[in-house]
Amino acid sequence: MKNGFLFSLVLLLGSSLAFRNAPRSLVGRWQQRWANGAILLANFRPDGSYEAFVDGKAFVRGRYAVRQDTLALNDTGCRMYGHYQLTFFAEDSVRFTAIQDSCEQRRRGTNQSVFGRLTPAKP
Repeated sequence: MKNGFLFSLVLLLGSSLAFRNAPRSLVGRWQQRWANGAILLANFRPDGSYEAFVDGKAFVRGRYAVRQDTLALNDTGCRMYGHYQLTFFAEDSVRFTAIQDSCEQRRRGTNQSVFGRLTPAKP
């Protein structure tokens, strides 16, 4: 009886892990519309580089890395890394929440911002 209970518990835990969502990826093109109507487009590449455009004009570029739900990024404007928690809403949107970023301008523009995916991540 005890062995049957343990077997059932292991089976239940194993099956629940099998249906977990796959890790989400930032790779692809993302867009955000600012309150003033401007559109920010960010392109995160698989090689760890990214670039952003505001209304079609180059805005910033840099490097990024993702570990679990934490994003580390630096850019040409600040040259120091900031760290943000990523909260995905399905595969098509993500919110950035500042954990630590000493670059005031980037933190102001990035903290609590939500981006919508324009192109899917490639496997």
